[in-house]
Amino acid sequence: MLLEFLNEMTDARLKLFRNARIITLNIGGNNILVPFGNYLSNNQEIVSEVVEEDIEQESEGFRERAIAAWSVISDAVSSVVGTGRTLLGSFSPELEAKLENGVQAFADDFVEIITWIQTNAPRATLIVNTIYNPIPDKILIIPVELSNKADELIQRMNNTITEESKTRGYYVADVYSKFAAEPSVMSLSQFNLNPFGGFLSVDIIHPDRSGHAIIAELIYEQYEIAREAKQ
Repeated sequence: MLLEFLNEMTDARLKLFRNARIITLNIGGNNILVPFGNYLSNNQEIVSEVVEEDIEQESEGFRERAIAAWSVISDAVSSVVGTGRTLLGSFSPELEAKLENGVQAFADDFVEIITWIQTNAPRATLIVNTIYNPIPDKILIIPVELSNKADELIQRMNNTITEESKTRGYYVADVYSKFAAEPSVMSLSQFNLNPFGGFLSVDIIHPDRSGHAIIAELIYEQYEIAREAKQ
């Protein structure tokens, strides 16, 4: 979708890109999350029935209800995604094929996206974020082996990001490593469900204010490196 947006950009928006001094790029997580979500949506009845039954028994507080809902969903997810797993644990063949397609599509599209940006904004400092795992077991409470499999796919996409940077000259903010190194980041304390306390996220997949602050710090570090290199 981003590639389509860039290729169909109006002249007015294109002018903004050509005058940009700094461009940050955060792309790729949905290549894993969307196939995963679509796969679950095909089993929507299983998830919905369990959630509707259990959530009515929970506290009226939004955070409590949301956490309870995801706890219930996680059980359904484990059942649904686990269908067709081997003894070692893996995604079902159908889902794994879709995820593999997502990784390959990312590799192809990413190169085109970088080429477009550097062609149309050659003077801009480009900073690309690595991808954190959008379905960590600590958040969705899915089986660890499934989260680890998703992690392998994420790492392959991150390898594309880092390898391309060596020849294309953009900078990499390593969000993946930072999140993975700090267990508190990949927890409900960082992915806060309360939408009324100044938090940026109302789900448990996207970071809240604290998580975004970490990302901002990583981007700024790379900007400082880029600025020093130009002096």
